[in-house]
Amino acid sequence: MYLERLVPPGPRIDVEEMLGALDPVRSAPAERPHVLASLISSVDGRATLGGTSAGLGDAADRAIFRGLRGAVDAILVGTGTLRDERYGRAGRSRALRGIRTARGLPEEPTIMIVSRSLDLPVDIPLLADPASRVRLYTTSVAPVPAMGAQVEVTRLAPRADLDEVLRIARAEHGIRAIDCEGGPTLLARLLALDVVDELFLTYAPFWAGAGELALAGPRQGGGPLALELRAVYRRASRLYLRYARTRPRR
Repeated sequence: MYLERLVPPGPRIDVEEMLGALDPVRSAPAERPHVLASLISSVDGRATLGGTSAGLGDAADRAIFRGLRGAVDAILVGTGTLRDERYGRAGRSRALRGIRTARGLPEEPTIMIVSRSLDLPVDIPLLADPASRVRLYTTSVAPVPAMGAQVEVTRLAPRADLDEVLRIARAEHGIRAIDCEGGPTLLARLLALDVVDELFLTYAPFWAGAGELALAGPRQGGGPLALELRAVYRRASRLYLRYARTRPRR
């Protein structure tokens, strides 16, 4: 799967080669994991088309999505996205397993779920599969719903935020790099805490309309976040952008 290089300019490049130099595990600070965020957006800033992100995607976007999953220890996802996208076990993909093995990582990334209410979609393939490995972080004291997946639960203090989740993930669970796959509320909170290190953003050539989900929820606290454009790629009418934070990380 080849992309045209626009920034910096150069010959076309394969998606695997483009992501080959990415090494978020080595970039992890001592106090938390290195955090990537992978997003896809319509031209008017919507995260879904026909109710799911899959409606916006194409083969190159899926290859980038898989490649990012292949470079991290864990995938962070909110319960709304789990429910809407009907997540399955990441380790089912032979291509993903091959990418991870080549990097010296376990064949399957850990799935990290953050839930305040424990209102979990236990019927989705991910949580119903006994082979799924899930870490659940919650401030709730309620019983965890029964599910088929292998679930390790971390109970957080009542007012704990995502920065505490990241601290525990790094210090206690050995997670060095995370790919946040959404949704908008989760991403907005990470941005408000200024703990996102890199953004991988695909622009799909659609005007989705106001009925679709916005790319990110309202950001609470803090000022604007300055980003540095690292790369821009194109395939037909689609753009694939990579940004990095320009201020020191917390």
